[in-house]
Amino acid sequence: MLVPPKSVLVAKGKDGTPRVLPLNQTAQKVFRVLLGDATTGEWLFTNRKDEPIEAIKQGFAAACARGGIENLRSYDLRHTFATRLLEHGVHHYVISALLGHSPQ
Repeated sequence: MLVPPKSVLVAKGKDGTPRVLPLNQTAQKVFRVLLGDATTGEWLFTNRKDEPIEAIKQGFAAACARGGIENLRSYDLRHTFATRLLEHGVHHYVISALLGHSPQ
């Protein structure tokens, strides 16, 4: 579910709590397209049977294989995201929040 205009609500995160994630302009455009194609079901990302995608790691690995990309894990994207933010001077507290780490 989009939380207007620049974020998405994850109803149940890995730790069981809801999270609001900011979206950059590219991601906003992708979500607008996806929402335009979405059925009335509960899930935005579904398989061919309109069931929620559960196997993210397997799907990511399959996409990498189709693209000829070796030795890349979905977690590497998370690490790259954090690294790029640091390189651009984003404060580590902001990065921590964006990654969904709990406040200490």
